[in-house]
Amino acid sequence: MNKETTQQPVYINIKESRDIKRALLEGVKDTLLLLQRREILKKTREEKLHVINQLAETVKELKEMDVRLKSALPAIDKSIIKSREEKEHKKTPAKKQKEGEKEEKGKEEKEVVKRELSDIEKLEEEIKEIEDKLSALG
Repeated sequence: MNKETTQQPVYINIKESRDIKRALLEGVKDTLLLLQRREILKKTREEKLHVINQLAETVKELKEMDVRLKSALPAIDKSIIKSREEKEHKKTPAKKQKEGEKEEKGKEEKEVVKRELSDIEKLEEEIKEIEDKLSALG
């Protein structure tokens, strides 16, 4: 008889079964949301690895290009560059360096315009000299 009683289903009356069903369904829903977030995180990590690999390849290519560029450029004496930098550093005081950088940008633009003007002025002078030579000949 013992075997027969264990094989028969046992029914128990559960009070407030709706509340228990609701709690179980909310638990399942939360679990599914966590699984969904986990999958999203997994895809994000894979994308991140892919982007990092692309970045590594790009950096490798840039390094190779840098080596080729350095081999193609002529050798420069580093002491000359250092002395120029020191001279420029001595000209601008440490306190006014930030202001100097802002002014340098404006000066560089003005210098470019002045250089263009000076080139234009040189061309005008050459034209005047050619006209003078033509008038002397003819």
